[in-house]
Amino acid sequence: MRLALCLILSAAAGWLGYSSALAEKRREARLNDMIAGLEMLKAEICTRLAPLPDCIEYLASAGPELAREFYKSLGLMLPLIGETQFSRLWEAALAPLELPPGARECLAGLGPSIGRFDASAQAAAIERALTALGPLSREAHERTRTALRLRAGLGLAAGAMLAVMLY
Repeated sequence: MRLALCLILSAAAGWLGYSSALAEKRREARLNDMIAGLEMLKAEICTRLAPLPDCIEYLASAGPELAREFYKSLGLMLPLIGETQFSRLWEAALAPLELPPGARECLAGLGPSIGRFDASAQAAAIERALTALGPLSREAHERTRTALRLRAGLGLAAGAMLAVMLY
């Protein structure tokens, strides 16, 4: 009975470490999908010269999977334009997203430019954001790779130590 309890404690601690590492992986995946979504937004604005509400609707339905939530939220807030600045709606749509450090600030910086200037100025703003997000994505990838091994290993080690102490 004690051995089973020790194994359960060890597995539970290992799972806590692993789930923490998975959260880091989700943040990395969301950032990569947001980057892909911005590339699609840039193409829609610059190539098709599509109106912003149409771009947002398109990205909410056909954009990268983990970025759709952001564009759906933004699309639901579009009727508030006029009483609320678009940049505030953009930030409000970003608020609930789990993103790696620095990514939220970089993405929030786009809010004042999107839908406000001509297509080339919007493309330049998106390109600046993409340039800034590239290194953040690489950092997030390295952090995720390290976190998976480290946190899962630490969780298992902590569980094993607890099991030894209790046994």
